[in-house]
Amino acid sequence: LNLQQRIRALTFFKNSSSFLVGTFDGNVFLVNAETKAFQLLYQPNQTARPIKSLISGNDGQFIAIADKSILTFTETGQMTNNLEFEEKLNCGIWLNTVGKFLIVSNEKMYLLSGNERQLITNSQMDFDSPVSAMAIHDNQIALGFKNGKIKILDPTSLLNRSGPQQPIQEFIDHQTEITQLQFSGNGILYS
Repeated sequence: LNLQQRIRALTFFKNSSSFLVGTFDGNVFLVNAETKAFQLLYQPNQTARPIKSLISGNDGQFIAIADKSILTFTETGQMTNNLEFEEKLNCGIWLNTVGKFLIVSNEKMYLLSGNERQLITNSQMDFDSPVSAMAIHDNQIALGFKNGKIKILDPTSLLNRSGPQQPIQEFIDHQTEITQLQFSGNGILYS
């Protein structure tokens, strides 16, 4: 596969040989793994900003998080929405329990479904550093921070906030920003 661009993010379709690719130039491609054919789905019309992440939801929607926008795609590659935000977005995950995407910026946290975005909190989220990476497994959300910390939270209490968030577990193993988090199938967290 030769897109002639550096790849920044990937997400795979569950029942298909196709996947989405996000690049450092801000483009989004639909790629067929069998034929290696690709189709440009989105190209920014301004100064190129990288696609920060691509996330698949169980509802057949896929989102691309760019600098200050979220692009929504269907499994066929049709772009259905381009939501603009005032602040830079950092990362997101799919919350199966509520059927929505959870998106974070440096200071705010949103639930996103279609055109609807719901602000959850905007007071630095009671964290001492901006969230830079997220992962989810069963009833645990892992948040990685720009200061190198990792916190494991209960998604229910995170969404039904009634005060400062108490982590289930906290790690201070990194000296630099957490750029990626991933749970294995049996719940082991990798950073």
